[in-house]
Amino acid sequence: MCKLCEYARTNAAFRSDMAKGALADLDRFFKTKAHAPESTSLFSNMPGWAALKSDFALFEPLAAFPNPQSYYQPLYINGEKLRNDWQSGWTRSIGFLPNGNLLLFAKAVERGRFAAALETFQHLFIVEFRPDELQVEYSPPQFTLRAEEVTKEGTTLISGAKVSHTFSFAFSHLAAEKSAMRADAIKQSAFLRQVLRRGKTEEEAAKDRGITDAPKSDFEKFIITTLHYAPHPLLMRGFKEMGYENRFALQMDVPKFLDEHFKRLKGA
Repeated sequence: MCKLCEYARTNAAFRSDMAKGALADLDRFFKTKAHAPESTSLFSNMPGWAALKSDFALFEPLAAFPNPQSYYQPLYINGEKLRNDWQSGWTRSIGFLPNGNLLLFAKAVERGRFAAALETFQHLFIVEFRPDELQVEYSPPQFTLRAEEVTKEGTTLISGAKVSHTFSFAFSHLAAEKSAMRADAIKQSAFLRQVLRRGKTEEEAAKDRGITDAPKSDFEKFIITTLHYAPHPLLMRGFKEMGYENRFALQMDVPKFLDEHFKRLKGA
């Protein structure tokens, strides 16, 4: 079991934080059901989706130079590309389930135009894939999970109707140690400064949406210049408990975690 999975399985603070997030999502679900009863963008093929335990590693597949305007790697559902930007309450994660399968957990939250407290789902997909449904490209330190129009049967969560959706993605971790740059290196690079000016920080973007209590991200201290997987933000919080000096050091160990999980997916 990788260090992230062990932490997720045993750390009480992490499990409590994930439980709070699940309760918030359940509240969003009921509000979506009340305000958008015809929505078909809430979907799962997991009967126990609402009680899913978060006792496994979760990673977000992030873009190169991630910023709130261009944050996630692309995901297509029924041939349509979902938005790749970041907002508070959004995630696009993959999880390595204890049963050997892969979880896709993608959600986007909408807030009422005149009632910011009214949070509903723009979409919510909680989907389990078998390894044989995916192309697993394993060439350490590079890793890719690829789905090419994989159709999954499941349930529209609002109505309970049986439906199917087709998923396409290529989530890649291409980052090596030299792909991550610390803040001092960024300041010395005119090119990187120009790239970062194109997008606002998470904190600035949150304020633009009227969210004043958004925490500052530790990622302003470093940036990764290639496609990569990042541990879920709640896993990142536990860097000290996992024995790391900072979040940067934890991120640098991601290939070790992926190596263990991709070997299992490949049956090696």
